[in-house]
Amino acid sequence: MELNKKLYLVFFPILLVFSNWILVFYHFQNFGYDITIFLNFNDISYFPFIVSLSDLNFSPSYNDYFQAEGLITFPYASIAFHAIFYKFFGLFGYIFSQIIFVTLTYYLIFYFLRLSGISNEISIFTTLIVFNIPIFLEILSYFFQNDLLFHFKNNIFDYHLTSYRYPRPLVTNIFFYISLILLLRLENFKSLSFKYYLYISIILSLLLQSFIFIFILIGLTIFIIFVENFIKQNN
Repeated sequence: MELNKKLYLVFFPILLVFSNWILVFYHFQNFGYDITIFLNFNDISYFPFIVSLSDLNFSPSYNDYFQAEGLITFPYASIAFHAIFYKFFGLFGYIFSQIIFVTLTYYLIFYFLRLSGISNEISIFTTLIVFNIPIFLEILSYFFQNDLLFHFKNNIFDYHLTSYRYPRPLVTNIFFYISLILLLRLENFKSLSFKYYLYISIILSLLLQSFIFIFILIGLTIFIIFVENFIKQNN
């Protein structure tokens, strides 16, 4: 791939995140930086778990009178990276995590399209469309006063495919697109190595500890492909 295309794959998502935060800090310029960042948390209920995990506290009770006994379960895989960022950068770790994970999501969508046999130019153009569809849908819903378009934008894109939502979709999208890339290799079923099975097992484990519905979707797909190949091999 040419250097300018590589730069595009990195530059555009970073510009996207920076533009978003410039607008946020502009509209909340009367507040301090910490408050401005905190006000933009989408799933604020996860924040105490991120803080606890950053301190390696696996039994947070948040109560002076009742202490938790044993480990408290919550989706560790989807907040572990955020806990690391918070430990080193505080609330600014939220901004850094958005830059990193949005860029990774952008690149993984492009890489998935390339592995599917689509050309560089069409893959770049399609990735650009996927990331900009939420904006187009919001504009269309505003002009046509159509709640269905706005609902479609929220549930398909803002909450899943290209979500910036902190903390889970921001990370689970990465696991999801990696699992799609690994699924493409199942076409060459007989040539799969032990390393491949290790990778798919790790991704399934991360999905199980992140978002159960995507885990079921990917796990069921793998099961169907394995059964289909088993039937073919045994006539």
